[in-house]
Amino acid sequence: MSLTDWVTERVLSGIRPDIIELGTHSFRKLKAKVAKGRLKIFEVVTTAAPESLIFTPHQGFSVFDADEFKRALLKLYGGRIPSSCYAVIIIPDGAFHAGIATIQGLTSGTNPLSLLHREIQDTAPLPVTEYVITHEVTQARGAQREVLYCALPRQVIPEIEALLGEVGIIPVSIQPSFISLSGLLSVSGDDQTSDPSVWIHFGHESTTVAITRSKFLRRVQILPIGAVDLTNAIMKGFSVEKSISEKYKRDEIILIDDPLAEAQREIQSYCLLEPLFATILQKIHGVIQVHSLQSPKEAAFRRIVVSGGGSCLKNFDKLISSNLGIPVFKAGQCMDFFDDVKLGDIDQRCCVAPLIGACFRESWKTEHFEKVVA
Repeated sequence: MSLTDWVTERVLSGIRPDIIELGTHSFRKLKAKVAKGRLKIFEVVTTAAPESLIFTPHQGFSVFDADEFKRALLKLYGGRIPSSCYAVIIIPDGAFHAGIATIQGLTSGTNPLSLLHREIQDTAPLPVTEYVITHEVTQARGAQREVLYCALPRQVIPEIEALLGEVGIIPVSIQPSFISLSGLLSVSGDDQTSDPSVWIHFGHESTTVAITRSKFLRRVQILPIGAVDLTNAIMKGFSVEKSISEKYKRDEIILIDDPLAEAQREIQSYCLLEPLFATILQKIHGVIQVHSLQSPKEAAFRRIVVSGGGSCLKNFDKLISSNLGIPVFKAGQCMDFFDDVKLGDIDQRCCVAPLIGACFRESWKTEHFEKVVA
């Protein structure tokens, strides 16, 4: 680490930045602190994201209306952002091309970046030169090393910096949701067993499936399907506006307590969404099956933990459990480390799970691999 980086780390270790999530459905801000394994929340704010916001690994970050973007940020602060406002920025997983590569014969001290270029080039939608790539060697398995990598289109960072700078927010870290969620592993019991867990984050435009074991990420796959696809299907099927479709998802019964019962097929909205549910379940099952085949000793899964706004669909957890045969818990059910009840609602905890995980990970204090900006 250079002297400049060292000084930067020392300065940042003394601050408590806000946690801001720039989602394509909602912007969220969390002010909180962690002390002795307990989380004290000072403020949680949510506002609608600008509809012009786009995150995709195919073309990077695009804001067609920068003023609308800045107005949404200002709403998180009641219209006025304080001076010297530092923030950890979380952006949707769908902006990244991410995964875990197994590299043979990687010795300690060797930079695996050149070896990762081939892996990324074979699977990413853009040329490898169009990405900023960060990585972290996670585990050694004999002569093999597992390397977690994230590739972000180059234009994303300067665009985010510029927009945040215009309203006075100083980003100290930019990271995907799944990295933030990894901060929950040690406080949700995942470090107390050798059996792997499956963490599924149902975002607005993408779903991330991560397999974890003893606090380590063993596999990550980002699926191009999210809660917005359910919204769009209801809009099209019932010929309603977006706001009505989203209200329908919140308030109406789509999934019953036993989603495999015959009565489930009597619900019109379920029949409308059944192909989407089947696609989501098949893709999740595919990730689990591939991992089980490649790592036979990790084929007995302890649980599935779901988070994100998409997980708040009533009985969605029961649909997953009944089809995959693995116990499913909402992330909000795995959080017993609060010192207050500002986030007493389990679904609300699921929505802000990445922000809570970022608090525990404290990426601004140490040089974690996801620190894109410092």
